[in-house]
Amino acid sequence: MRRAEARREEEERVRKERREREEMGGEKQKEVREKRREELEEARFMPVARGVEDEELNRELKGRLRWDDPAMAFLTQKEEGGGGGGGGSTAAASGTGKKTYKGAAAPNRYGIRPGHRWDGVDRGNGWEGERFRALNRTKRNKELDFAWQEDT
Repeated sequence: MRRAEARREEEERVRKERREREEMGGEKQKEVREKRREELEEARFMPVARGVEDEELNRELKGRLRWDDPAMAFLTQKEEGGGGGGGGSTAAASGTGKKTYKGAAAPNRYGIRPGHRWDGVDRGNGWEGERFRALNRTKRNKELDFAWQEDT
């Protein structure tokens, strides 16, 4: 009898501590906790193997923001810009306030980005393109030589 009472008192004490800890948390923590609880409840009814045809998984994966996503800059600009204007300009203000070219540009040996008034036409003689191709070719050949070398 005493063991049962002690166990009941211990359970009540643990329950009270848990309730106090939850009350100390903020609204956001409660929302996150509740959302996590709902996700776990929904996960009980999901199949173990989720494939390509799972629409909910596809929506979740598409909605994630990734640091290396090249389209993230376009998506964040749309959210910040708020529409309007519609003037397909390729120039935008940078952090310093100066305008920069926002289109694709061929790399150059100094890493200088083109000016905001550049029309996208490469008027060079192709020397830098050849140089980058040669550098890439030698790098690739070194990697292939290492990969295909024989142990003797």
